[in-house]
Amino acid sequence: MSPQQDEAGARVRLEKRPGYLRAVFEGGDGRLETMLRCWNEAGDAMRAQGARAAMIVDRLAGEQVTPEQQRRVVTTIADHGGFAGVRFAYVIRPQAVFAFVESAELLARELGLEGRVFDTESDAELWLRHGER
Repeated sequence: MSPQQDEAGARVRLEKRPGYLRAVFEGGDGRLETMLRCWNEAGDAMRAQGARAAMIVDRLAGEQVTPEQQRRVVTTIADHGGFAGVRFAYVIRPQAVFAFVESAELLARELGLEGRVFDTESDAELWLRHGER
């Protein structure tokens, strides 16, 4: 599927891979609303395609989110029906924020999501295909 850029300059590129859907978030203006729109678009695609597994690669512009914003993102993901029953790997950009985002993984588990945070696509793909269920 070809990416469509929104008014904030963000786009979500979708690609079917063997066993999972890959979504890449790119560009943007660094605003929380832009990130939420990308997650919702990915969830819509997962629901439409009946995906059971997904890799989300975050290349959005901007600073790391605050703890309150992080909670809002994870709650949005949990509330979006497209993520129900979907095993998803979230690949973040700079490794420096990995520990911060790791707390989002714990919150996601508390909300019933099956998601993990990774700093490389290769580790994420390995978990999606062969990781513990």
